[in-house]
Amino acid sequence: TNDSEEEWRWNDHEQGFSALRHPEKCVCKEKVLGSVSDFCQMKYAYVIKARILSAHDKGTHAEVVVKVKKVLKSSKVKIPRSNRSIYPESWTNRGCTCPILNPGTDYLIAGQEDSRTGKLLVNMNSLVKPWKAFLGKQVSDILRTGCK
Repeated sequence: TNDSEEEWRWNDHEQGFSALRHPEKCVCKEKVLGSVSDFCQMKYAYVIKARILSAHDKGTHAEVVVKVKKVLKSSKVKIPRSNRSIYPESWTNRGCTCPILNPGTDYLIAGQEDSRTGKLLVNMNSLVKPWKAFLGKQVSDILRTGCK
C-alpha cells in the first residue's frame, strides 16, 4: 500500500473481520482515556497513530495490518512509520476483535508489546480511540509531562 492510497480493500482469498462487516455481532466495552494518573498507571509500552488496513483471521488469533502514521511512544520494540501487524489478544468467535479496529479508520492505539517476538499487542486494557488531533495532543502532553 502506498501513502497516497486512502482506500482499504478486502482480498478475496482472505477473510476480513471487523465491526464494519458484522456490526450486530461486535459489542465491545470501550476503555476510556480517564485521568492522567489512570493513563500513566497502565504503563503502555507503545502509543501510535495508525490507519487500519486489514484484519485477518489466522484461526487461533487475528492479525491486523496497520500503517503507522505517528509514534508517540515506543519501548523495546522499535516501531518504524510503515506498514506492520498488530495482534489483538481478544479474538472472539463472534467475528470481530475487541477493541474494535475498523479498516480505513485512523486510531490512537496504546498497548503492550511482546519484546521477545517483537509483536505489538492489543487487548481490552489497551486504549483504542478513533484519531482526533486534540486527543493526540492530549496524550502527547500526558506522555511528556504526566508520566514520570
